[in-house]
Order: sequence, then C-alpha cells, then structure tokens
Amino acid sequence: MVALFFLPLSLSSQINTPTWGVDDTSNCTVKSIEFIMVHDYIQLFNNSGADQQMRWIRHTDPDWPIQWQAGFTDPDSFYVDVLTEDTAEFIMLDPIEFSNQLIINVDHNNHVDTSYLRFKVYPVTAPADSLWLNFCIIITMPDVSVSEFHKDLQLVYDANHQTIFCKGELNSELTISLFDLNGKLILQQKISDEFELISVSDFEPGIYFAKISGADFELTKKVALY
Repeated sequence: MVALFFLPLSLSSQINTPTWGVDDTSNCTVKSIEFIMVHDYIQLFNNSGADQQMRWIRHTDPDWPIQWQAGFTDPDSFYVDVLTEDTAEFIMLDPIEFSNQLIINVDHNNHVDTSYLRFKVYPVTAPADSLWLNFCIIITMPDVSVSEFHKDLQLVYDANHQTIFCKGELNSELTISLFDLNGKLILQQKISDEFELISVSDFEPGIYFAKISGADFELTKKVALY
C-alpha cells in the first residue's frame, strides 16, 4: 500500500528557475477510501538569496468530482476550501526552510475517482519564473482482502485521561503513528495489546490523523482531541 502523507525529498530531481525551484512539479497520490483525508505536498526552494513574495493561482480540472472537498496550505495561510480561492500570495523565506511548502488535502467523501488540482506559482516581481505544479489524486476502493479482518479496529480518545487506545481484535503488534493536519509526524508508538494506552497530553486540541499499521495492513483514522 502506498505510504501515508510524505515521501522523502530528492534534491537530484529539483527543478529550478533563476529565483526559485521545487523538488518536483507533479505529485500523484493514490489512496483508498479507507484514508479519510488525503494529503500531499510539494517542497519549495528559494534560490534568490532573499525573502520572496510569491503568488499561486489555482486551476481546477473540469472533471473535479463535486463530492470532493479540497483544502490548501501555503507558507502563510490555510484555506479550508481552496476550490473557492482563485489566487493568493505568500512569503517564501530565505534561507531555505522546511515550512516552504504547498500542501493539499482532499476529503473524498467515499467517492472513488481521479482528478487534478493545478497551481501556477511564481514570484510577484519575476512572473516569468513561473512553474505549473500538479497534484494528481486517485481514490480507489479498499483492498478487501487486507481490510476485512481489521475493519472493526477503532482508535478511541479518552479525554479524561488524555490518552488514545486501539479497540478491536489484535492478532499482531501494531504501530500507531499520529500526524497533524500538515502531515507532520508527531507521535509513533508500538502496541501489542488491546486498550494499551498512548498519552496525547502534550498535543493541542484539534483534528489529527492516525495511521494504524500491521504486518499486512494499514488503516487511517481521524482523531479529535479536546
């Protein structure tokens, strides 16, 4: 199954203009409907030697499914519904920082389909240095052969004790990985017993995503901490 959230950066594939560059101009994410929210990102690199005011302009594929909702994050702002945003500006910092990213998240609402969101990105003072960045999203049906045994696994949050635990039949050791909405891994812990507690007391209230990984399967669950 395709790894969740982020792929390692590969500087050898970096594409450059005189003022800025990206690790790739096209990312394709393939997930099943078991993944409630799909994330992907493109890393930006500042080649100018100074902070740059950048602009992105969204172009939606005509076949974008009406069932899909898309959020978008640039280094300055998070847009809950990017489908209603045509353009925005942000500051790309110098020196290069990991926060210089464009991140997409798609809520597919259990609708299987394939589509693209495209963004024209360029410095405001150097519009000729523009690149088209493409996010390809493919949502499939789940692999029933893998998920049937594990489909009843639940991740439960206990607000009184600020812990989460996995409820359901465990036939092997599992790894619980917790991610924030930007796809940053903030916790990873192995468990071997049902109801084994994982502390989340250090994390701010909000929505998180947990990856439950076993020897032959991988599930994603949404977790609300409060």
